[in-house]
Amino acid sequence: MSTKKLIEDLIRRYERDEKLPELRVEQVINIISKEFEEYDYKAGSHIVIIDSRIKRYYELYKDNDFAPDGTFTIPVKSGQFISRFYIKDLVKALKLIRELEDKSE
Repeated sequence: MSTKKLIEDLIRRYERDEKLPELRVEQVINIISKEFEEYDYKAGSHIVIIDSRIKRYYELYKDNDFAPDGTFTIPVKSGQFISRFYIKDLVKALKLIRELEDKSE
């Protein structure tokens, strides 16, 4: 499955409140590198996503799912997988970025 199709599938599942899958770290890195401004992968440990759009969202809504500086961290399970819980956070960030971009157009 392409990264674009995977993203759309994850968003669709999230919107329907369906159980999200656990993903391999490579799949998540592909999503992050395509959709977010910057990231830092601490191999086998965690991925830190940095994005000014998330910072802007935090400034507007004070949502504490994300840090005030526009970062959030995704732990890597057993060095290979990202748990469903963190996939949900990733999808939430994808959706809010898309919503902010739609509002600015």
